[in-house]
Amino acid sequence: MELTATAPRRLARAQVHEAVTGREEKHPAGTVNIWTGRRLAGHGAREKGPRVASKYKCHPETDQGWTRGEGSGASYCCLYFARGLCHHGAECNYLHRLPDEGMEARHARDHAVDIFGRDRNPASRDGRKRGTGSYERECRTLYVNYGGAGVEPSAVHAAVRAGFGAWGPVEDVHVAAAKTLAFVRFRWRSSAEFAKAAMHQQSLAGVGLVRRGWGL
Repeated sequence: MELTATAPRRLARAQVHEAVTGREEKHPAGTVNIWTGRRLAGHGAREKGPRVASKYKCHPETDQGWTRGEGSGASYCCLYFARGLCHHGAECNYLHRLPDEGMEARHARDHAVDIFGRDRNPASRDGRKRGTGSYERECRTLYVNYGGAGVEPSAVHAAVRAGFGAWGPVEDVHVAAAKTLAFVRFRWRSSAEFAKAAMHQQSLAGVGLVRRGWGL
């Protein structure tokens, strides 16, 4: 995929018609941080159930476009855009496009936040593998748990490269079939951060629903 280094010429489209939080029925208003998707302290355990694929997904070919953020000089991508559920479209104050070389060059100088402008964590916190990652190390690798024992490693390799390569240039994919794990290394940290968000509750062709996190 060709990654543009300039602002899109077309207006960004709204991916959904109204705001979607994904947790409104399970958690009363004010008990979940809608920016991170995490429960606030003191509001009970998260309800468990079977994992299902998200109804939403970002489609860069049709979803990328000019936003208000482009005009105001924003430097961070929209998290909701990455997950396919931004209802603001062209009125969004963040960027609706994939990280490119120019964005990575600016982003690489700031280790404190991710490509969405969220604070990164010290290595001692769970952000080391989950969350926004750690500012103490420059990680460009994601692990992918595909949980599909019996799937040919070559098919997993192809599916991971295609599925994750949609979000940025991939340097390497390694499959550890015995552990139903794959590791995908991106050229840019910003691409890895975007891909981690974009692949939340997503499936890979021929492989099924996957979990993803930071590779150490």
